[in-house]
Amino acid sequence: MLLTQFLAIVTLGTISVADERADFIRNGWRTRRLHKLVVTSKAHQRASDLGHSEQLSRERSRKA
Repeated sequence: MLLTQFLAIVTLGTISVADERADFIRNGWRTRRLHKLVVTSKAHQRASDLGHSEQLSRERSRKA
């Protein structure tokens, strides 16, 4: 569904210049910038920190 909507927007040419998807298309559909955006996002960092702290807690409890 999402891909269908995205392709409809692309083919109709209704993507605004400020739209992140337009940036993705202008960069030749390369994922490097998209990956960097995801990895440096605050949401990703919070999720990574949460998972890391839970793993440390489990390791500490196993050692005790």
